[in-house]
Amino acid sequence: MPFHTTANGDKLHYRVHGEGGTAILMLHGLSQSGRTFNGMLEALTADRQVIVCDLPGHGESYRPSAYHAEQMVEDVASLLHAITDEAVVVYGHSLGSLIGTGLAAQYPKSVSKLILSDPPLVVWDAPRWKNSIISSYFGWARKILQGNLAEGQIIPMLQSAFPHRSADVLREQATALTQLDIAIINALFDDELTTLEEVLSQYEKLQCPTLVLQADPKILAAANDDDVAAIQARAPQAQHIKFSGADHDLHIWNQDKVLTAVNEFLSN
Repeated sequence: MPFHTTANGDKLHYRVHGEGGTAILMLHGLSQSGRTFNGMLEALTADRQVIVCDLPGHGESYRPSAYHAEQMVEDVASLLHAITDEAVVVYGHSLGSLIGTGLAAQYPKSVSKLILSDPPLVVWDAPRWKNSIISSYFGWARKILQGNLAEGQIIPMLQSAFPHRSADVLREQATALTQLDIAIINALFDDELTTLEEVLSQYEKLQCPTLVLQADPKILAAANDDDVAAIQARAPQAQHIKFSGADHDLHIWNQDKVLTAVNEFLSN
């Protein structure tokens, strides 16, 4: 399994699948790993190269002494520039959407199109975050890590919370949790990853075509209608698709619908 050495000498784990066409870089959400996109790979690699990495603190990538979105952007940019000189499409889910936005804003020549899957603006809206289901989930995940539970102990808990997900997906989620650095969850709750001002300023710098994929706020979503409006106010070129009945993990909830949306966006 390949590793990229960043400018600071740290190791970022990644995989490259397929070949040809404009490459697409897949960035996962907090508590997941690059393997969360396994179900999409066959369709995505039919006519293009797909780059998948584990963000710092996740999967097999390094554990930094402190977590901040800006450093994650630099790490991913270093990986991307080591793999290709061409502009790529970036698909970022949740935390990955934050990193993808920073990448597109700070390295506009490196990103041809940007897809943001349920960007987590709720995290930086303190009153809403405190009472959100997503906050509860990460509080639960922190307890799992503090208890040092094994994968086999975590799977039944996930199955109870997400009964509609397949056994393979639940197993992957459990594995990702056992590989997660608790320090990044602590950084999330301690407001160390970034600030709302920093997030919104990145949207204002976007130059590339952008697609926002929104989960259903009535179920489990990191972005509500006001969040999407705030993004589009700062990035007028951003298109928007709302998936009724879909939870936060859109790429798991209904891969066919997400892939259709992605392919239509990329073909325009």
